Amino acid sequence: MMNIEYIWRVKGSDIFYTPETNGGGDHFFPEYLDLVIQYYGRVHHIMEWCSGPGFIGYGMMACNICDRLTLLDRFEPAITVAKKTAENSFIKVIDMADTEKIYHRRVFPRTKIYHSDNCSVLPEDEKIDLVVGNPPHFENKEDAIKALSAMGSPVFNDHLSEILLDPKWDAHKDMFNQLSTRLSDGGRICLQLHSGGSNVDTFKPMVEEAGLRITAKIESVQYSDIYYMEVQK
Repeated sequence: MMNIEYIWRVKGSDIFYTPETNGGGDHFFPEYLDLVIQYYGRVHHIMEWCSGPGFIGYGMMACNICDRLTLLDRFEPAITVAKKTAENSFIKVIDMADTEKIYHRRVFPRTKIYHSDNCSVLPEDEKIDLVVGNPPHFENKEDAIKALSAMGSPVFNDHLSEILLDPKWDAHKDMFNQLSTRLSDGGRICLQLHSGGSNVDTFKPMVEEAGLRITAKIESVQYSDIYYMEVQK
């Protein structure tokens, strides 16, 4: 049984995580939220790919950006805490007709969580309006170490390998292929990526092979080495 050590709170909603499942989403979520509000607004169904504990997805739902949420990650400890959030996050609601009556409402009632290293586990008839995520940013260890050193963190270990590396971009290729038929009409993919590991041309062949197209590159305002890539049908 995993010992839950930390809670990140968004709009009064508790999102559980542990140090090993924290990929930094709690830090960059405010910028991601602003971007989604500016470019996409409120949507029905959001999926967070490579979700970790669900900082981005749960945060979006807590801010009333979506009605439905899907989380997918290959790291079992991340799935454990994501499920804990779905099962245990409540807010107090006061009955306006009788203010002495207080009940609890589940914050994330329409959430599906998948433990998998590929998106083929998603129902084939699933329709997703917006895919977000902070996936592995690097294809190889050398690029990851270079980026970590630039940030003053030269240590590279198995845990960081799990978070940072996608060898041959296999996970990205699978995601584009599988989600090409699962995006709703007008659906978008908007990923946070690192310029030390890729640029939009890195992904163009695999995106086009999946029958999709890159439609925007949005530079981060807060982080000089971060960009967001938009993909759609």
